[in-house]
Amino acid sequence: MDEDIDARYVDTIREIVAFLKSIDVTTTQNRDIELFEMLELLFPLGNFFIADETFNEVHRLTINKRVLNGENKRIHEIKQLSYPPKKLVAKYGRCNMPNESIFYGAFSMLGVLAELKPDVGDLITHSTWRLKKPNTALKTCSIYKNQPEDRQGKKLTNLRSRNIDNFVQENLKQYPSNLLTVINDLITFIADSFSKKTKGNHREYIFSAFLASKIFNTLENGTIEALCYPSVQMNLSFENLAIKSDVFDEHYQLVHAHDSCVVSRLNGGYLEQGLTDCDRFNYQSGRLLWEMNKIDMPEEMFLRLKEAYKIEL
Repeated sequence: MDEDIDARYVDTIREIVAFLKSIDVTTTQNRDIELFEMLELLFPLGNFFIADETFNEVHRLTINKRVLNGENKRIHEIKQLSYPPKKLVAKYGRCNMPNESIFYGAFSMLGVLAELKPDVGDLITHSTWRLKKPNTALKTCSIYKNQPEDRQGKKLTNLRSRNIDNFVQENLKQYPSNLLTVINDLITFIADSFSKKTKGNHREYIFSAFLASKIFNTLENGTIEALCYPSVQMNLSFENLAIKSDVFDEHYQLVHAHDSCVVSRLNGGYLEQGLTDCDRFNYQSGRLLWEMNKIDMPEEMFLRLKEAYKIEL
């Protein structure tokens, strides 16, 4: 590729990126259209890594009361363990705009509890989902670039992200210098947007939410099925997975559920007391078939938890 872009265009793109990075998005509700127009301008310049990938098993954690109108009860409907109906999605998420329903999953439960931040006494349910047809590939876009650090700031390595970045950079060597500068600036901006640490305000996700929506709905003519992105709670060392709701319904089914009660917070983490495992389901009716009289703890302990936290099974 021989034709380069004007250096003034590079400056313009860099000014837009610098502006987006500088603003406090928690206070810009009246400027959202303007922000989205800027992101629309940047999006075509992004370099996205797309590949057919297989995720045979994914995990999800649900805080029961958040899907049961505040009631600390056991979940009996399979759909309540998957993703929320889009009509109930009122906030930005890391990979969704309001009114967009996305399945969020993980490859392990490490760090997920800390990310969801349950209260002591909450019933939570860990669900395991597997492909209906093993080794089915999903058209996946991966967010890459940023690398983890330990608590002392020492650089660590996420091999998946590093390998993708190395592959991309090798293929970008053919690009002229100004265009290459813009593309790399956008790669970094996109990576920063998806790996942003937030303080609890959903508007802090506004950039990654918009970009994810564009990836799912316009990139490759809307054929992207999954988005693999770094786990912020795991300090970018591992990835999480977002899947379009219709794609998830088509390819995955629930194979295991385990519910437990959060009994304490410990050194920034959580201590759980397990209740019961469920491996039987009526897929036609969409129900979990819990063994109602089976509790994996002494009866006296369960009765104390039930009384203290108003637990219902």
